[in-house]
Order: sequence, then structure tokens, then C-alpha cells
Amino acid sequence: ESKQDLAHIPDLFAERERMLQHAYDSDRELPADAPRVGIPRSLLYFDLFPFYKAFFTELGARVVLSARTNKHIVHRGAESSVAETCFPNKVNLGHVIDLLENKQIDYLFLPSIINLPCPDERMTDSFVCPYVQSVPYHIRSCIDFEAYDVEVLTPQVWMAHGKKHATQQLMEVGRKLGATPRQVRRAVECGWQALERFQELTRERGREVLSRLGADERAIVVVSRSYNGCDPGANLEIPQKLRKMGVLAIPMDFLPVDEVRLPTDWFNMYWRYGQKIMSAAEIIANDDRLFPLYLTNFGCGPDSFIIQFFRERVGEKPTLIIEVDEHSADAGMITRCEAFLDSLDATRGRQFAKGRHLRPLGIQADSQRIM
Repeated sequence: ESKQDLAHIPDLFAERERMLQHAYDSDRELPADAPRVGIPRSLLYFDLFPFYKAFFTELGARVVLSARTNKHIVHRGAESSVAETCFPNKVNLGHVIDLLENKQIDYLFLPSIINLPCPDERMTDSFVCPYVQSVPYHIRSCIDFEAYDVEVLTPQVWMAHGKKHATQQLMEVGRKLGATPRQVRRAVECGWQALERFQELTRERGREVLSRLGADERAIVVVSRSYNGCDPGANLEIPQKLRKMGVLAIPMDFLPVDEVRLPTDWFNMYWRYGQKIMSAAEIIANDDRLFPLYLTNFGCGPDSFIIQFFRERVGEKPTLIIEVDEHSADAGMITRCEAFLDSLDATRGRQFAKGRHLRPLGIQADSQRIM
């Protein structure tokens, strides 16, 4: 596709952000003194914000987001970190500082999200990264919350356990906001509906985009966790750079990843993002129009082995892997993207051999038990 053709196609990443923001909209008027709940625009915000927004709004609270990721937020997070965590957690720290110092909030919402819903009942679990699970705990080593007149809300929620569990875990949060148990139950229900609406919007848009992509056209799928692939301040705007180069970039969750049933050997892929990434590998390997750009971060433990499985599955297809951290610069990313697109041009029309299903480490031949 030419750049002129792409001028008529919306930026799918900006479109995803609008879906995230407006999957729940309410005309409810909040009083001027409504409690202000701060939510960092980082980490699982990029997956769960519709739930958060609906939950707090239905309880009569005003949701306040940190600023969009920028160099100042990245710098503050990196310099305030007392441990060498991955880049997204440093970014998250910068967002928390921005809320505390600039947004005049009454409450700071830092939930411990343990896992995410998984449609495949064969999987042992669907955990998020331990750093993400432990955000409300390890961030206390970086910030003295007593110096701010802000109450920190830190519920522990296993999203894969469903609405009933989420209601139980969020009951104390509702109580602190002056809500009754009935109001909390209703707020969780609204939040769940908003989350499902957002997920359906991304699936519908993805189906539409793929249906309009010609057999001789190509697109780049940005394979990543949502908090590094869909945050323009953390991904160096790589999707937008690809667009300027004349290539359509597609968010990974616009693919029908939840419709893919991974081989039985993958039953103990207990990372939810790992499941999605390997499902994306299946789709990309079987669609001649799609090519992967795997966006990762220095220090990402799960990616250190998932990348190998991913590359094995996509086989001979050219794959670009980009590692981003607080020291990354635009110029280097542009050069790598240009080289990748040149390699695609050089192999246009070629049929690539698909990779084999790689058996994860630690699995017996009968695929029934972890060794």
C-alpha cells in the first residue's frame, strides 16, 4: 500500500485508545466535591480501564488519569526506581508520581491484579507478570505515601475468577467511598459490561480490517503486551512511524486471538500475555498478509523464553524484534523498521515455511504434567 492509500485508514492504535476511553460513557453529573480517584495511565490501564472507569463512576467518584507517557514521566520513574525493574514498571512509577504531585487526587487506585480472564479452560492459569501483580507493594519502597494527603486503594483481584470474586474484593474500596454493598455489586456489573464491550469493539474492528486487507497487501502486527505496544509514549510511536513508511500497523488484540486453541502441549503456558502472543503466532503463521513486529523490553523475564517459542512458530517469516527501554532513541528504531520493510520487499511473493509447534520446556511427552 502507498502512503496515499493509508491516508484514508485511521490510526488503529489511536482508535484502540478511543475505544478504551469510551467503552463506558455516562451522562451522570458528579458533584463538584465528588472524590477524585487517581489511576495511572500505564500497565493494565491499557486492558482494564473500561472496568475501572465504570466502577468508580457508578460509585459517584471522579476518575482522574495521569498525563500521557512523556519523557518527563519516563525520567521521573527511572530515577525514582530503587530496583532495576523492566521499563513498563519504571514508566508506571512515573505515572504514580505525576498523579501525586500534579492531579490533586483524594485516592490512588493501585490494585494487585493477579490474573486475567482466559477463554481456554485447558490452561493451568492466566497470570500477569509478578511485577504487575506486586505493584502496590514494591512501589511503596519508592514513594513515601505518608508525605501526600492521599489514601491508597490496593485491592487484590483475580480477574479470571469472575464478577462474584471481583465484587468481594472491591467491597472494601466501595465502603471507603461511602457505597452500599448493593451499589458495589451494580458498579462491578457495569464495569464488567464495559470491559466486555471494549473487547468486542477491538475484535469487530480487527475483523473489519482483516476483511478489507487484500490478498497481495501486507500489514505489520505489533506483538506485545498492551502496556508497551499500545502506549505511544513507551513504544516510541513505532506504529505511527510504520504508517508514515506506508505500512499498516495492527494492535495484537485486533486479531482473533481468543478464538485460537493452542496445541495441548501449551496447557501450562500460565502467562495470559504468553497465551495471547502464541495465539497471535498461529494467526500470523497462517496468513500471508501479516508480518510480526515483536515489541519487548529489557529485563522482561517471560519474554526471554516466549520470544523463542514465537519465532519457532512463525517459521521462516521475517520477524522484527525491538527492545525498548528508557535509553532507546527514535533514530535507531526508524533505521531498524526501514531495514525490516526492505527485507519484506525483497521477499515479496515468496512462500514461507511455517514453523513447527515447539514443545515448552518442562513438559513430559504425554503433555499431562509439569516436570
